[in-house]
Amino acid sequence: MEYCTLTPVSGAIKRTLKQELHPLSARPPASSGPEPNDIFNRLKWSVLDSPSDIQVFGLDDEGVLQWRPLTEESSKSQLDETAMDPPKSRLEITIEPLQSWWHWHDSDTKHLRPAQLLIENADGQPISVWQFIQAVHGYALPLRKLLLRCMDVTDPSNQQRARFFFDMITGGSAGEVSGQQGFAVNVVEDPAGDGEKCAWIWENVETRVKKQSASQ
Repeated sequence: MEYCTLTPVSGAIKRTLKQELHPLSARPPASSGPEPNDIFNRLKWSVLDSPSDIQVFGLDDEGVLQWRPLTEESSKSQLDETAMDPPKSRLEITIEPLQSWWHWHDSDTKHLRPAQLLIENADGQPISVWQFIQAVHGYALPLRKLLLRCMDVTDPSNQQRARFFFDMITGGSAGEVSGQQGFAVNVVEDPAGDGEKCAWIWENVETRVKKQSASQ
């Protein structure tokens, strides 16, 4: 079985062959595993676009809640925070709904399902928010055609402009390498690429963050 590893120094993703898989049976309850950093609940993130284009909803320098670039100086410190709580130096990631696409249930195609993404720091350092984002972006890029197919983006005029926006991180299938709980990056298709179909995601983000801010 092939799996992908992020090289911490270069940021490159390398592929390795894994001969023996751990069982994919039992999955621990979501509450027993690590929780994603709260910043993932406040992102406007198209996983195929450059990570530098990501926006985060939060307070600006004047204390006003608004969307601003994630790489802006005021939010850079958040990028260095751990992606998971408690911190993890190794994570196995899939992209939904690609991972659970009915297409893979066919005996002729199931062996073609993309390998999980393994993000691992060999030195044991925790995986950061920025490292997680960069790794998912690098993993998703070569899967574009499969994402278009599995999400039924068939209109030729949308083939080039379609985008896939991040929705949330959830517990996924067991990791192919460790057998521990994996995580799924859930995405929503935006065929026209203008963000209109995914506006409800960001409206929910704004409503939730505003309520949290008002209660503090």
